[in-house]
Formats: sequence, C-alpha cells, structure tokens
Amino acid sequence: MEVPKLFFENWDPYFDLSIKDIDDKDEKEYYALIPKVQEEITSNNTITRETFERIYKWKTRNRSKHWIEKKVSNYNSFLKNFINDITNVLKIPEKEKIAKLLRTGIKIPIASTYLHFIYNNVLSVEMALEGYPIIDVNTVETIWDKFALLKEFKSKNWILTHTEGYNSYRELIIKINRKYEDLNLRQIDRAFFNYNVKKTEFLRLITKDKGLDHKDIMSQLNIKEKILNELIKDSVNHLKKDLKLIKKKKDEILKKKEEIEKNLYFIQNLK
Repeated sequence: MEVPKLFFENWDPYFDLSIKDIDDKDEKEYYALIPKVQEEITSNNTITRETFERIYKWKTRNRSKHWIEKKVSNYNSFLKNFINDITNVLKIPEKEKIAKLLRTGIKIPIASTYLHFIYNNVLSVEMALEGYPIIDVNTVETIWDKFALLKEFKSKNWILTHTEGYNSYRELIIKINRKYEDLNLRQIDRAFFNYNVKKTEFLRLITKDKGLDHKDIMSQLNIKEKILNELIKDSVNHLKKDLKLIKKKKDEILKKKEEIEKNLYFIQNLK
C-alpha cells in the first residue's frame, strides 16, 4: 500500500508552519541542533560531548546521561569511543554506518538519531538521498499496521532491532521522500510518529471513558474531526483484526483442551 501525500499533510502537526513559527520546545531544540552538528562535523569530523548529550536528551525525551550510564560499564570510555567512531562512520558505505554505531553499545533508534543529525536533509531537500530517518516504535507501528509495509520481516520489533530491518526502513522512507520531493525526513517522521501516538491515546481514552462524544475526544486529543474519523475507521479495522486473532487462539486452545481431556481419560482408564 502506498502512503498518500494527504497523510503527511494531515498528520504532521506542523506541516503548514515555517520553522520559525513552530512553538514547541522539542522542535526548537531539533532545529537548533542541526547547524550545531553540521558545524562540528565540518570542523572536526565528529561531535562534542555536549552535543552528544543534547541529542541523547532530545531523542529520549529529556533523559539525562545518568540513564545511559546504567547501560554501559564506563560512560567516559563509551563516549570517547562513540565520538571517535563517528569519524570512522563518515568514511564507510551507507549500509554499514548503522552497524558501526551499534558496536558502541547503543540501540538502533538511538543510532539512527545520530546519523539523522549528521546526514540531515531537513534544511535542504537536495540532501534527501543522503538522509537517515529516525526509527521509532511509533513510526514502525504506523508503517506496519496502517499501511501494511515492511511485512516481509518477522515482526515490528525485528525491524527495530536488526540492521537489515533498519536499512529497509530507511530505503522505504527515502522512496517516499523521492516521491514527494517537497517533504523532508523530519516531516515524514513527525507524521508517522504523531499518527500512532494519537491512535494509542484514542484507544486508551475510549477504554477509560465510554461516555465521551466526538467533541470530547477532539478536545482531549487536540485533533480535528476529519482526523478523528480516520482514527475511528482505522481503530475499527484494528480491533476487528484483534478479535479474529483472539478467536483463532481460542479455537486452538479449545482443540488442545479437548485433546488433553481425551488423553487423560484414556490414561486413567488403562487396564
């Protein structure tokens, strides 16, 4: 299934805004980091410790470096190796870059974020073919569940945890970027991300409170009616699929139960 351009127009919350008009702390930090990273890469072929930590906080929704310290045995050693490896990453083929950063101990979503800032096309559509999209559980959920893309892989989690999965994800996003040349990777990422966040919030909301009407939901989710209607349609399809899976599993369990009961009866009545 192809992703229509209307999807990005509807689901990127800042689609119609210029960069200077976006009033969001995370987005402001994103656009502040772009020239910072480009300046450091141009001057030193890597990034500074301060920039590493700013990108990390941005990606992890303001987690401090203490969080990553729990994941590595020696933070200072890890950081030194990571910064040195960025210099090496600049020299190797495109599909090897993500794997190189993974050897430092970080996971694919974090690694893709650093590559995204290093090879950034947000301010220049001409750089699109060099770009690295940020992968995230929300973007993969949208691509897999709504558009049935990347289904050749074992699971959504497999895409998030294997370099082959990321490289195919990247190829898909770049293909979309080529088709809609006036979009950039950030707009594509925001739309995929925002859709799944709103869908998750919508399902959580109606599970908690069955007394809500259209206006209540639009107000609480801060969305327009056409967006809510799309969420309703997609959620109905999603829940119907879940029911089919549950019924299939239920039938399998009942069949297994019947088999166990027959074996039990047979054993108990052996002479």
